Amino acid sequence: AQAARRSIERIEENAKRLGIDCEFERVNGYQYTAKSDQVDELEAEAEAALKAGVPNELVFESPLPYQIARAIRFEHQAQFHPLKYLAALAATIEGDGSYVFEETRMLDVHDGEPCRITTDRGTIIADEVIVAANVPVVNKFFLQTKIAAYRTYAIAVQVANRFDMKNLYWDIDDPYHYVRSVDFNGSPRLIIGGEDHKTGQDVHTGIHFQNLEDWAHAHFDVERITHHWSGQVIEPVDGLPFIGRNSMSSHVYVATGYSGNGMTMG
Repeated sequence: AQAARRSIERIEENAKRLGIDCEFERVNGYQYTAKSDQVDELEAEAEAALKAGVPNELVFESPLPYQIARAIRFEHQAQFHPLKYLAALAATIEGDGSYVFEETRMLDVHDGEPCRITTDRGTIIADEVIVAANVPVVNKFFLQTKIAAYRTYAIAVQVANRFDMKNLYWDIDDPYHYVRSVDFNGSPRLIIGGEDHKTGQDVHTGIHFQNLEDWAHAHFDVERITHHWSGQVIEPVDGLPFIGRNSMSSHVYVATGYSGNGMTMG
Protein backbone atom coordinates (compact mmCIF):
# COMPACT_ATOMS: atom_id res chain seq x y z
CA ALA A 1 0.00 0.00 0.00
CA GLN A 2 2.80 2.42 0.90
CA ALA A 3 4.76 1.53 -2.24
CA ALA A 4 1.77 2.12 -4.53
CA ARG A 5 0.94 5.43 -2.85
CA ARG A 6 4.58 6.56 -3.06
CA SER A 7 4.71 5.54 -6.72
CA ILE A 8 1.81 7.83 -7.59
CA GLU A 9 3.50 10.66 -5.69
CA ARG A 10 6.81 10.03 -7.49
CA ILE A 11 5.13 10.14 -10.91
CA GLU A 12 3.39 13.38 -9.97
CA GLU A 13 6.65 14.88 -8.66
CA ASN A 14 8.57 13.93 -11.82
CA ALA A 15 5.86 15.36 -14.06
CA LYS A 16 5.93 18.69 -12.21
CA ARG A 17 9.71 18.89 -11.80
CA LEU A 18 10.48 18.06 -15.44
CA GLY A 19 7.46 19.83 -16.89
CA ILE A 20 6.12 16.65 -18.49
CA ASP A 21 2.79 17.11 -20.28
CA CYS A 22 1.56 13.56 -19.59
CA GLU A 23 -2.03 14.49 -18.68
CA PHE A 24 -1.49 13.53 -15.03
CA GLU A 25 -4.56 14.13 -12.89
CA ARG A 26 -5.85 12.97 -9.52
CA VAL A 27 -9.09 10.99 -9.64
CA ASN A 28 -11.18 8.72 -7.44
CA GLY A 29 -11.24 4.96 -7.86
CA TYR A 30 -14.43 2.93 -7.43
CA GLN A 31 -14.34 -0.82 -6.89
CA TYR A 32 -17.96 -1.87 -7.12
CA THR A 33 -20.56 -4.55 -7.61
CA ALA A 34 -23.95 -4.32 -9.24
CA LYS A 35 -25.00 -7.64 -7.71
CA SER A 36 -26.56 -7.91 -4.24
CA ASP A 37 -25.00 -11.33 -3.61
CA GLN A 38 -21.49 -9.78 -3.93
CA VAL A 39 -21.99 -7.02 -1.34
CA ASP A 40 -20.57 -9.08 1.55
CA GLU A 41 -17.45 -9.83 -0.49
CA LEU A 42 -16.99 -6.15 -1.33
CA GLU A 43 -17.45 -5.06 2.29
CA ALA A 44 -14.84 -7.61 3.40
CA GLU A 45 -12.47 -6.16 0.79
CA ALA A 46 -13.00 -2.67 2.17
CA GLU A 47 -12.24 -3.85 5.70
CA ALA A 48 -9.12 -5.69 4.58
CA ALA A 49 -7.93 -2.59 2.70
CA LEU A 50 -8.32 -0.45 5.83
CA LYS A 51 -6.26 -2.95 7.84
CA ALA A 52 -3.57 -2.77 5.16
CA GLY A 53 -3.45 1.02 5.49
CA VAL A 54 -5.51 1.92 2.42
CA PRO A 55 -8.12 4.60 3.28
CA ASN A 56 -11.49 4.03 1.67
CA GLU A 57 -15.20 4.62 2.09
CA LEU A 58 -18.14 2.31 1.40
CA VAL A 59 -20.78 4.10 -0.68
CA PHE A 60 -24.15 3.15 -2.12
CA GLU A 61 -23.91 5.21 -5.31
CA SER A 62 -21.29 6.08 -7.92
CA PRO A 63 -21.12 8.50 -10.87
CA LEU A 64 -21.67 5.55 -13.26
CA PRO A 65 -24.81 5.87 -15.41
CA TYR A 66 -26.23 2.59 -14.11
CA GLN A 67 -27.30 1.23 -10.74
CA ILE A 68 -24.80 -0.42 -8.41
CA ALA A 69 -25.33 -2.36 -5.19
CA ARG A 70 -22.24 -1.10 -3.33
CA ALA A 71 -18.87 0.47 -4.03
CA ILE A 72 -15.56 1.16 -2.30
CA ARG A 73 -14.32 4.67 -3.06
CA PHE A 74 -10.55 5.18 -2.99
CA GLU A 75 -9.60 8.86 -3.12
CA HIS A 76 -6.38 10.43 -4.44
CA GLN A 77 -5.82 7.89 -7.21
CA ALA A 78 -4.43 9.06 -10.53
CA GLN A 79 -4.30 8.54 -14.26
CA PHE A 80 -1.77 9.71 -16.85
CA HIS A 81 -0.38 8.99 -20.32
CA PRO A 82 2.43 6.49 -19.67
CA LEU A 83 4.21 6.80 -23.04
CA LYS A 84 4.37 10.60 -22.89
CA TYR A 85 5.72 10.28 -19.35
CA LEU A 86 8.35 7.65 -20.22
CA ALA A 87 9.49 9.42 -23.39
CA ALA A 88 10.17 12.57 -21.37
CA LEU A 89 12.09 10.59 -18.72
CA ALA A 90 14.17 8.89 -21.42
CA ALA A 91 15.01 12.30 -22.90
CA THR A 92 16.74 13.27 -19.63
CA ILE A 93 19.28 10.44 -20.03
CA GLU A 94 22.15 12.12 -21.88
CA GLY A 95 25.56 10.47 -21.70
CA ASP A 96 28.00 10.69 -18.79
CA GLY A 97 27.78 6.92 -18.51
CA SER A 98 24.04 6.69 -19.09
CA TYR A 99 22.57 5.96 -22.52
CA VAL A 100 19.43 4.67 -24.21
CA PHE A 101 20.02 2.03 -26.89
CA GLU A 102 16.94 1.71 -29.08
CA GLU A 103 16.19 -1.15 -31.49
CA THR A 104 18.67 -3.33 -29.61
CA ARG A 105 17.76 -6.86 -28.58
CA MET A 106 19.21 -8.11 -25.31
CA LEU A 107 20.27 -11.77 -25.71
CA ASP A 108 21.79 -12.67 -22.35
CA VAL A 109 23.14 -11.26 -19.09
CA HIS A 110 26.30 -12.62 -17.45
CA ASP A 111 26.69 -11.88 -13.74
CA GLY A 112 30.18 -10.89 -12.66
CA GLU A 113 32.55 -8.05 -11.89
CA PRO A 114 31.75 -6.41 -14.22
CA CYS A 115 28.49 -7.79 -15.63
CA ARG A 116 28.26 -8.31 -19.37
CA ILE A 117 25.04 -7.78 -21.35
CA THR A 118 25.14 -9.49 -24.73
CA THR A 119 23.01 -7.85 -27.42
CA ASP A 120 22.51 -8.30 -31.16
CA ARG A 121 24.66 -5.20 -31.68
CA GLY A 122 27.51 -5.75 -29.26
CA THR A 123 28.32 -6.13 -25.58
CA ILE A 124 27.53 -3.68 -22.77
CA ILE A 125 29.57 -3.60 -19.54
CA ALA A 126 27.94 -2.64 -16.24
CA ASP A 127 28.54 -2.89 -12.49
CA GLU A 128 24.90 -3.75 -11.77
CA VAL A 129 22.07 -4.89 -14.07
CA ILE A 130 18.32 -4.54 -13.58
CA VAL A 131 16.32 -6.74 -15.95
CA ALA A 132 12.93 -4.99 -15.95
CA ALA A 133 11.35 -7.01 -18.75
CA ASN A 134 7.81 -8.34 -18.86
CA VAL A 135 9.33 -11.79 -18.33
CA PRO A 136 13.03 -11.66 -17.34
CA VAL A 137 15.04 -14.14 -19.41
CA VAL A 138 17.93 -14.25 -16.94
CA ASN A 139 16.19 -16.76 -14.69
CA LYS A 140 14.67 -19.65 -16.61
CA PHE A 141 14.26 -21.97 -13.62
CA PHE A 142 13.65 -20.29 -10.25
CA LEU A 143 11.50 -17.42 -11.51
CA GLN A 144 9.64 -18.89 -14.50
CA THR A 145 7.81 -21.39 -12.28
CA LYS A 146 6.51 -18.56 -10.06
CA ILE A 147 4.90 -16.34 -12.71
CA ALA A 148 2.14 -16.90 -15.25
CA ALA A 149 1.17 -14.92 -18.35
CA TYR A 150 -2.43 -13.79 -18.80
CA ARG A 151 -4.02 -12.18 -21.85
CA THR A 152 -6.05 -9.02 -21.20
CA TYR A 153 -8.30 -7.16 -23.64
CA ALA A 154 -9.51 -3.58 -24.09
CA ILE A 155 -11.70 -1.49 -26.36
CA ALA A 156 -12.07 2.27 -26.83
CA VAL A 157 -15.69 3.42 -26.89
CA GLN A 158 -17.41 6.66 -27.79
CA VAL A 159 -20.59 7.01 -25.71
CA ALA A 160 -23.52 9.41 -25.57
CA ASN A 161 -23.83 9.14 -21.77
CA ARG A 162 -22.97 12.22 -19.74
CA PHE A 163 -21.38 11.34 -16.41
CA ASP A 164 -18.12 11.88 -14.50
CA MET A 165 -15.85 9.91 -16.83
CA LYS A 166 -12.65 11.02 -15.12
CA ASN A 167 -12.85 8.46 -12.31
CA LEU A 168 -11.54 4.89 -12.37
CA TYR A 169 -14.05 2.04 -12.10
CA TRP A 170 -13.64 -1.73 -11.80
CA ASP A 171 -16.05 -4.47 -10.75
CA ILE A 172 -15.42 -7.74 -8.88
CA ASP A 173 -16.93 -10.06 -11.49
CA ASP A 174 -14.97 -13.00 -12.87
CA PRO A 175 -13.86 -12.13 -15.48
CA TYR A 176 -13.79 -8.55 -14.26
CA HIS A 177 -14.27 -5.28 -16.15
CA TYR A 178 -12.70 -1.87 -15.72
CA VAL A 179 -13.64 1.54 -17.10
CA ARG A 180 -11.55 4.68 -17.39
CA SER A 181 -11.50 7.64 -19.74
CA VAL A 182 -9.08 9.16 -22.22
CA ASP A 183 -9.08 12.31 -24.32
CA PHE A 184 -8.57 11.19 -27.91
CA ASN A 185 -7.75 14.24 -30.04
CA GLY A 186 -10.32 16.29 -28.18
CA SER A 187 -12.95 13.56 -28.19
CA PRO A 188 -13.64 11.81 -24.86
CA ARG A 189 -13.59 8.03 -25.00
CA LEU A 190 -14.05 5.25 -22.49
CA ILE A 191 -11.47 2.51 -22.24
CA ILE A 192 -13.25 -0.68 -21.22
CA GLY A 193 -11.09 -3.68 -20.46
CA GLY A 194 -10.79 -7.02 -18.74
CA GLU A 195 -11.79 -10.52 -19.88
CA ASP A 196 -8.40 -11.83 -18.69
CA HIS A 197 -7.51 -15.48 -19.21
CA LYS A 198 -4.34 -17.54 -18.96
CA THR A 199 -2.31 -17.18 -22.14
CA GLY A 200 -2.51 -20.18 -24.46
CA GLN A 201 -5.57 -21.69 -22.80
CA ASP A 202 -8.20 -20.09 -25.03
CA VAL A 203 -8.05 -20.61 -28.78
CA HIS A 204 -10.94 -18.34 -29.77
CA THR A 205 -9.66 -15.06 -28.37
CA GLY A 206 -12.03 -13.00 -30.54
CA ILE A 207 -14.90 -13.95 -28.23
CA HIS A 208 -13.34 -11.82 -25.48
CA PHE A 209 -13.54 -8.68 -27.62
CA GLN A 210 -17.16 -9.57 -28.35
CA ASN A 211 -17.84 -10.02 -24.63
CA LEU A 212 -16.40 -6.55 -23.93
CA GLU A 213 -18.53 -5.03 -26.69
CA ASP A 214 -21.65 -6.74 -25.32
CA TRP A 215 -20.85 -5.51 -21.81
CA ALA A 216 -20.30 -1.96 -23.11
CA HIS A 217 -23.64 -1.94 -24.92
CA ALA A 218 -25.39 -3.31 -21.83
CA HIS A 219 -24.05 -0.54 -19.56
CA PHE A 220 -23.56 2.54 -21.76
CA ASP A 221 -25.20 4.35 -24.66
CA VAL A 222 -22.54 3.30 -27.18
CA GLU A 223 -22.20 5.43 -30.30
CA ARG A 224 -19.26 3.56 -31.76
CA ILE A 225 -16.31 1.37 -30.84
CA THR A 226 -13.11 2.83 -32.29
CA HIS A 227 -10.24 0.60 -31.12
CA HIS A 228 -9.48 -2.95 -30.02
CA TRP A 229 -6.22 -4.19 -28.51
CA SER A 230 -4.87 -6.79 -26.14
CA GLY A 231 -1.85 -7.12 -23.89
CA GLN A 232 0.03 -9.42 -21.58
CA VAL A 233 -0.28 -9.35 -17.79
CA ILE A 234 2.22 -11.25 -15.65
CA GLU A 235 0.76 -12.74 -12.46
CA PRO A 236 2.99 -13.87 -9.55
CA VAL A 237 2.04 -16.89 -7.46
CA ASP A 238 1.55 -14.90 -4.23
CA GLY A 239 0.00 -11.71 -5.64
CA LEU A 240 3.07 -9.53 -4.98
CA PRO A 241 5.60 -8.53 -7.65
CA PHE A 242 9.09 -9.99 -7.77
CA ILE A 243 11.39 -6.97 -7.44
CA GLY A 244 14.89 -7.54 -6.13
CA ARG A 245 18.09 -9.51 -6.52
CA ASN A 246 17.93 -12.36 -9.01
CA SER A 247 18.27 -15.85 -7.52
CA MET A 248 21.87 -17.13 -7.55
CA SER A 249 23.14 -13.68 -8.67
CA SER A 250 25.32 -11.05 -7.02
CA HIS A 251 24.88 -8.05 -9.32
CA VAL A 252 21.75 -8.83 -11.37
CA TYR A 253 18.27 -7.71 -10.30
CA VAL A 254 14.84 -8.47 -11.74
CA ALA A 255 11.43 -6.77 -11.75
CA THR A 256 8.30 -8.58 -12.93
CA GLY A 257 4.88 -9.85 -11.87
CA TYR A 258 2.97 -6.56 -11.60
CA SER A 259 -0.52 -8.14 -11.94
CA GLY A 260 -1.65 -5.40 -14.30
CA ASN A 261 -0.41 -2.63 -11.98
CA GLY A 262 2.75 -1.90 -13.95
CA MET A 263 2.38 1.88 -13.93
CA THR A 264 2.79 2.01 -10.14
CA MET A 265 4.70 -1.20 -9.39
CA GLY A 266 7.09 -0.50 -12.26
